[in-house]
Amino acid sequence: FMDKNFDDKVKELSEKYNLDKPKKVKKNQAAEGYMLGVGFVVHVLVGLFLGIAIDKFTGTAPLFLLIFLFLGFIAGFRNIYKAMK
Repeated sequence: FMDKNFDDKVKELSEKYNLDKPKKVKKNQAAEGYMLGVGFVVHVLVGLFLGIAIDKFTGTAPLFLLIFLFLGFIAGFRNIYKAMK
């Protein structure tokens, strides 16, 4: 063992203890929760703006706003449900 050079020793030990393989990084739960919250808000806002735009175009004041706002909530909760599954 003493006659090997330093690089060979390092290589041997890194192979023995699997040090050359990259470690898997676990997702940070706070970051995942933040992303789910942002995704939920984005779905609701997209539904809100689509509803307002369609209502302005068609002249039916709160109808499409309520429909697309509801669909935004459903889509947001669906993504949260899928992530927690």
